[in-house]
Amino acid sequence: MEIAGLVVALAILLAILFEYRLRRPDEWALTEKGNAILRRSGRFYPRHFTLAFRATHHSMSQEMSADVRGFITVKIRYTLTVAPDAGNIAPLIRAGGWQKELVQNAARELLIESQTIIRSACESQALEALQSGTVREALLAQKDHFRKAYGLELVSINIPVIEPADKSIGENLREREAARIERETEQVRQETRIAKEELRLQADRRIAAENQKLELLRQQLQQEREKAENELSALRVESEAARRQILLATEKAELELAAAHPETLLTHPQLARLIEAGQSLKNAQTVVTFGELKEASPLKEWLPEMLSALLTRLDAKLRKEESSQ
Repeated sequence: MEIAGLVVALAILLAILFEYRLRRPDEWALTEKGNAILRRSGRFYPRHFTLAFRATHHSMSQEMSADVRGFITVKIRYTLTVAPDAGNIAPLIRAGGWQKELVQNAARELLIESQTIIRSACESQALEALQSGTVREALLAQKDHFRKAYGLELVSINIPVIEPADKSIGENLREREAARIERETEQVRQETRIAKEELRLQADRRIAAENQKLELLRQQLQQEREKAENELSALRVESEAARRQILLATEKAELELAAAHPETLLTHPQLARLIEAGQSLKNAQTVVTFGELKEASPLKEWLPEMLSALLTRLDAKLRKEESSQ
């Protein structure tokens, strides 16, 4: 009995190991429950009751031909990258089937429909206006439709080639595009030169205006300096005139004082030196200068005469005293 139990346990263990598989991080495990398709979230799943597939990005390239306005055929090469959408598993099963390659199968169906979308977008475009952005926008506008119809999320779109199928038309377009680029480049150069010249003229005008302001300021300062110098000269003249008036008034007062009191002349510094010299030396002669007097002073006219008369009297008095002794 024990051996039979061990055999049964071993058989169950082997069955479990044979049935259950470890789900990898990049795998989705789908199972059917009732009428719904569910996604298993556990790390292990029974392989006979579960569809496991890789849920990574899937890229596919396609080269096709389409007609633009005027029935000109163009060649388009593009690459689409898709990934399964977790919110639309049922459309993914319908488009790709219940098999491990369901993402690839659904992507092929999406690629076929994308060709129809691109052809429809090209029919209304002129050859010169057809660009990769036009095709990309047409495909991106169908992202919601792709999710609901195929259960796939449109991850990226790459359109490396859009060119006419006829090589002569392509060469003509390249020449026209080169000429257009050259014209635009020359126009940009002209605009740059014009803008540079305008900036230079503005700078010159600004510099001229500033120089004019500086010149006006310099003239104002010069005028103010000349005005100050004129005022200073006027003050000097007024001061000199006032000083002369004071000197004249002083000399006039001295003249009036000398006329009223002649004895005050003896207090004059020159007379004091003359008297001192006469007392020390009998035969000494003293030279009296009147350099301190102004040329226009009245004292210069009558003071020498008055001094001469005074000295004569003084000399006579001294001789009289000597004879009496």
